[in-house]
Amino acid sequence: MEFSFIVVPLTSRSISREEEQLIEELRKNIGEDKILEPTSKISQISIETQPDLMFLIFLSGGVSRTAVQIDLVYKCPKVIISYPGDNSLPSALGFIERKRTDTRTLHMYYTSLDKSLIDDIKLVSRSCEAAFKTMRSRIGIVFENNIRDEWYLTLKNSNITIKIIESINISKSSYEKFIEDLYNELKNIVEKYKLDGVTLDCFKLIREVNYTPCLAFTRLLEEGIPIACECDILSLLSMILIKNINRELIKRTAMMNLVDLEGSIIRLAHCTGPRTMFESYELVPHYETNLPQAIRGRVSEGKRCTIFRMSPDLKTATIITGRVVENVEKLKHLKTCQTRIGVDTGMYITMREILGNHHIVVLDNIVEELRIALWYIGAETVMIGSLTEQ
Repeated sequence: MEFSFIVVPLTSRSISREEEQLIEELRKNIGEDKILEPTSKISQISIETQPDLMFLIFLSGGVSRTAVQIDLVYKCPKVIISYPGDNSLPSALGFIERKRTDTRTLHMYYTSLDKSLIDDIKLVSRSCEAAFKTMRSRIGIVFENNIRDEWYLTLKNSNITIKIIESINISKSSYEKFIEDLYNELKNIVEKYKLDGVTLDCFKLIREVNYTPCLAFTRLLEEGIPIACECDILSLLSMILIKNINRELIKRTAMMNLVDLEGSIIRLAHCTGPRTMFESYELVPHYETNLPQAIRGRVSEGKRCTIFRMSPDLKTATIITGRVVENVEKLKHLKTCQTRIGVDTGMYITMREILGNHHIVVLDNIVEELRIALWYIGAETVMIGSLTEQ
């Protein structure tokens, strides 16, 4: 299913020359078929199929009632665009207070309507499309018996397709053969069932073979295949979302445990991650089991990163942003997993903002794309850290 969006300019008067030029630029850069003619009447709007996202540009006052009528007919999420001139903002606010549906709205306010609007519409539509695709993912679960009940809430009433894999064929003859077999088996499963990502019960596998799967996971992430530990569906969906935002980002993304909070610093650790996100790495014994092997990666200090976690029902999310200020050398004292980072957010953090253990860590600043994608999914987001470059 393809994602679609429509831009509807609303005005109760004739448009100005500047507005006409802006609309022409929108058509040129976004697509003729996506930009409707400016109107004040819903009867003049003709859309063959329900779009997945709609932008309402309030060019003037006197159109809030038209926007209410549009919202009743077209049930998709709405992005509201207004500016200080010609009663645009009062009309947009009038729509928000009059709307009678529970469709989600995102209000974008500008000091003036200019070509920066084009880039913003592209960013918002791309981010919403990433969320749209994520909520229609095909995911694989190996050894499903470890899925926690609350994670099933994530899948309820969604368009996510699940493929359960009860067993896999792997060798126990040596660690190297086990990793090669597991890597190939998981990659073949993804290809065979056309999956967007896969997760498995690591500790069940460890008990059976006496090796850890960390290095196989590392290799899959390096090839751009989302994979999550411990049958964690939430983390898997989060990684798929990151890949849908930007395919290359998954190679700089890891699932990590939150192991310490101190003032504005959040510390995380795990035993796997793509080597493409590390300045250097070494193979060491797995922390919990002392079995081979885990990745101890070194992340460069000063790197900007985005950390996030969704609630099991996808109704809330926490986004944390900051810079890496501690790497594995500075955190040797922590009795925890092998790859370790400390991130300074610039804001005091309490446990109240923390939604769970596993967090997704991305070595990049994707706060705006992520915030919009989570809005489209329907999550109310708590932001921790600066939205601008530090």
